[in-house]
Amino acid sequence: MDALLIIANGTICLYRFRKELIAALAEYKQVYVSAPDDGFADELKAMGVLYIETPCNRRSANPFQDLVLFFRYLLMMIKIKPVMVLTYTIKPNIYGNFAARLLKIPVISTISGLGDGFLNKGIVGSVVKLLFRLAFIKVSTVVFQNEADEQIMRSIGIIKNQRVVLVQGSGVNLEERSVLNYPEKQAVSFLYMGRIMHTKGIYELIKATQRLKSERIYDFSVNLMGFSEDDACKLIEEAEREELVSTLGFQKNIEPFIGDSHCVILPSYSEGMSNALLEAAAHGRTLIASNVSGCREVVEDGINGFLCAPKDENSLYECMKRFLNLPHDQRVQMGLASRQKVEERFNRKQVVNTMLEEIASLEALSW
Repeated sequence: MDALLIIANGTICLYRFRKELIAALAEYKQVYVSAPDDGFADELKAMGVLYIETPCNRRSANPFQDLVLFFRYLLMMIKIKPVMVLTYTIKPNIYGNFAARLLKIPVISTISGLGDGFLNKGIVGSVVKLLFRLAFIKVSTVVFQNEADEQIMRSIGIIKNQRVVLVQGSGVNLEERSVLNYPEKQAVSFLYMGRIMHTKGIYELIKATQRLKSERIYDFSVNLMGFSEDDACKLIEEAEREELVSTLGFQKNIEPFIGDSHCVILPSYSEGMSNALLEAAAHGRTLIASNVSGCREVVEDGINGFLCAPKDENSLYECMKRFLNLPHDQRVQMGLASRQKVEERFNRKQVVNTMLEEIASLEALSW
């Protein structure tokens, strides 16, 4: 049986958002997964995947560590001899492509967001862009989750003549995600899901929350679910001491927390296609998010939620206030509009079928 290698910077996103694709591939290929174990390695192995734990520090800019990562990928590919490699996230997209090119293995790379390093305007950003430009020279297919990311990569010469495929994010498994009963409690619960870091708008969320609480008009809470990154730890500790937010930590089962919330909020600076918003929408929740690519495709202002200006605590404050002033029935209806939107545009079956077609097409060309 032919081997196929999937490389990512963690098992969480692979299992939560790509397990259907992996299961489909495992029916006719031996699937290997290379990633650090951040909670879902056992679930992947239970699917018949051969898991290779591979350290990958996504926040580090240490060139020695990155060189070691490249050689890990290279030796891995030499050993398992995959007929194709699928890469996700920045470092696997770069160093996985470098390794596969040396061995002449076709690669499909998915851009699930440009990331902090890419968006950095200093020397780090310049180096990341250069590495992408070099890594993607021979990439077989680049999969984008929104048109804006593709245009940015074309404008700086990373994407030229490569084959490009556009998908609607990772989609949502609508059979596993049902509309949850809307909370009847009077105190409104806002829920943030994702990595807790500055570029996800955590600073703006805390400042907007502080302003709303100082008015002493509304009864509400803000809960943060996910890992705290280094650049936000001190900020979160201070916010908790002031009782502005509560942290829930990382949770394997997010459904109860979505069910207990009235509104899911994501004031991110940039996104590929927000899985947090898609998951919340599938469960019938109203959304507040930044008006950036990867968020505005999911949120229609005034229909299933509200869009705020990115990096703007005042705009976020106004959106949160608008939601707090809504009657209960309207909140429920906006949540149902979220569900309708994902049913119409973000069914994961469509994404999986597109990826399988692309893989089959690339296999045919390889012959």
